[in-house]
Amino acid sequence: MKRRRPNAPKSSPEQGDFIDRLGGPKQVAEHLTRVLRLDPAFTPQGVSMWKRRGIPYGYRHHLVRRAQLLAVRVPDDFFSPETAAPSGPAREPADDVPPFLDQA
Repeated sequence: MKRRRPNAPKSSPEQGDFIDRLGGPKQVAEHLTRVLRLDPAFTPQGVSMWKRRGIPYGYRHHLVRRAQLLAVRVPDDFFSPETAAPSGPAREPADDVPPFLDQA
């Protein structure tokens, strides 16, 4: 039986093709590292795993911008609820206000 990480978004074959159309895992990793100014950098191996596990939502809008610059079609289900990672339970707002915020 194939195991799946519980919080990973669902991937579609189109997402893997999308990464390839953007230049492949190496180009996507270099682009995200440059745009987000991250250290340590994204690795091509990590981006390659997105082809199977799904592209994390936090980076999808950066890839859409890149696709627009390269005139690459974005997959139809890219922001679809079916490809969303499951979220945790909703948190209730706190009833008590910390003293340093109670300025009224």
